[in-house]
Amino acid sequence: MNECKVESQTTLKNRCIVGGSIGAMLLLLAATIAKWFLWGIFIPLEWLAELLVIGFLVARSSSRYCYTLTEAGFRFEKKSFRCTTLEVPLSDVFALYPYRPALVGLVKFRRSYRLHSALDNREVWTLAYRYATPGGSENRRIYFKPGTEMLAALQQCLPEKIMTGQEGVAVAEEKTKQS
Repeated sequence: MNECKVESQTTLKNRCIVGGSIGAMLLLLAATIAKWFLWGIFIPLEWLAELLVIGFLVARSSSRYCYTLTEAGFRFEKKSFRCTTLEVPLSDVFALYPYRPALVGLVKFRRSYRLHSALDNREVWTLAYRYATPGGSENRRIYFKPGTEMLAALQQCLPEKIMTGQEGVAVAEEKTKQS
């Protein structure tokens, strides 16, 4: 199997929406500054809230993700204000399924990582894996947007672990516990 590498994509529509939101928040911040200089009204909570929202929007829109699938496993790289890398061996993966919101899941996950761009319009998938800890092991999951070419590569290397929904995840998780 060759290395399959997919990067996050952004659409013009999504960039315009986030750019408009950042612009609107900058206008609100400018109004707050004008209020302080013109009338002497200083409300620190208002400043903090506006700066936090602007920072959140900039962080969400500037993040870039790269997913790499090799024979050894997955590598997820997030490039934003700081770069982070997460690696998952293929032997630890017990399920891969499309994300569907649910109030209560069939399997308990200790940690969940959102490693996909808000500006990417592809479908979100969930990678469920077992992580070895000093006291045993725990279930973790990663939300990501692999795209069609990586899904085709995954179909070749993990055909029995790709599922259509969460129903089979509990069975797959039990099988990995027993092995």
